[in-house]
Amino acid sequence: MIEVELELDEYLELLSNKLKEKIKEKLKEYGISSNSKIYDAIDVKVIKDGLETIIDIPFIESVEYGSNREIPIGPLIKWAKTKFGANDKEAYIIASTIQKNMNNSTGARPFLRKAIFEFTNSK
Repeated sequence: MIEVELELDEYLELLSNKLKEKIKEKLKEYGISSNSKIYDAIDVKVIKDGLETIIDIPFIESVEYGSNREIPIGPLIKWAKTKFGANDKEAYIIASTIQKNMNNSTGARPFLRKAIFEFTNSK
């Protein structure tokens, strides 16, 4: 048997790197390209009481928890009137059709929660 002595800081750094890799693995499972800015923004820091996961991207919550962003109809109505010379009723029909097709609703891709769960439950 070979014994390896690691200082606490070295051990936490090793854990930090393993958690980063687990997070990246989960991103790939959800089809998020390794060219995505998310990969570069992942950082797991060693702090006083353990590890802290930092992903410094404004939209990361939308990836983890999903989003239900609705495009406002007002500007679309105005555009339909200008573009097509439509009256109020016609502009509303055009705008609501466009709005239904543009609304961006994505399901949750809980890569971070799954990565942390698997990491903390692995041997």
